[in-house]
Amino acid sequence: RNAQKESKRAGRRFCEDNFLSVPRMFEWQELRRQLATSIKDLGLKHSPVAEEEEIDDARAQIIHKALLTGLLGNIAMHYEGREFTAARGARVAIHPASALRKKNPKWIMAAELVETSALFARTLAPVKVEWIEAIAGDLVKRSWSEPRWHRRRGVVMGRERVTLFGLTLVPSRPVDFGKVRPEEARQVF
Repeated sequence: RNAQKESKRAGRRFCEDNFLSVPRMFEWQELRRQLATSIKDLGLKHSPVAEEEEIDDARAQIIHKALLTGLLGNIAMHYEGREFTAARGARVAIHPASALRKKNPKWIMAAELVETSALFARTLAPVKVEWIEAIAGDLVKRSWSEPRWHRRRGVVMGRERVTLFGLTLVPSRPVDFGKVRPEEARQVF
């Protein structure tokens, strides 16, 4: 009992020394405990990766993908300088207090968008465009163009453009036109 009190005191001291929110830290610990219990109850096992850095990267990717499912409306693509283009054409900047401010990743997701002197994205994580396309599923819009006969492959090839909320995920990707628009492919053939 006394050791438990000392442990809580040490935790509070750590949070205060590192400018962390004590209630958020305890919430995180409780959430972690609940997830560990659920994993154990489901009979799942954790398979550790050899390098500590790889473990952190793998965990971060899993967490970012999970969060991305609920934050698709808060994604943004690097525009120029420190500006990003968010969904529906909004211009956002990375909040000055963010650790990602100096890194300027190509794609970000934000937990919140706050408008003060400008529209700022806060609580950020870098994401990959492949994750967005896979997670968005039917929300992405696909358009196909430039059908042409591809002699070597013996099929009609075209270009595919993939967008989500006005953001271009894939500007131009080769695609078998016969699979997406068989009537037009037949006319070209």
